[in-house]
Amino acid sequence: MNVKGDAIFIDGQRGREPLNMETFRTLKGGLLLNFEQAVELANEFLAEEAKKPGVPLVLDNEYQAQAEGKFYFGCQSAAYIKSRQLSDMIIGTGCVCVDGETGTVRLLGAVESAELGLFGD
Repeated sequence: MNVKGDAIFIDGQRGREPLNMETFRTLKGGLLLNFEQAVELANEFLAEEAKKPGVPLVLDNEYQAQAEGKFYFGCQSAAYIKSRQLSDMIIGTGCVCVDGETGTVRLLGAVESAELGLFGD
């Protein structure tokens, strides 16, 4: 698959050539999303989740990590983010995972998140 556009062209001996996805992944370390894009996707995901019954979650900026082509963001209730009081904490939630290559976003469970050992807690 070739990607065409102003930002994804390289100069070669035969002039400007489209950069194929495999080369692009190699140049970007396998990631197609940058950190800011991953944050945006995670926030959009949580906004959609907030439409469902339950306490809405928000990203916790103190817990962010990148490993093996994925971005991980801690999330909690807005009340906990503001107060940092255990009584405001939602128990059993994990982190939001954004796949840096596909853009797929999902909420991990508490056990799965803990097993990753990303945040040292």
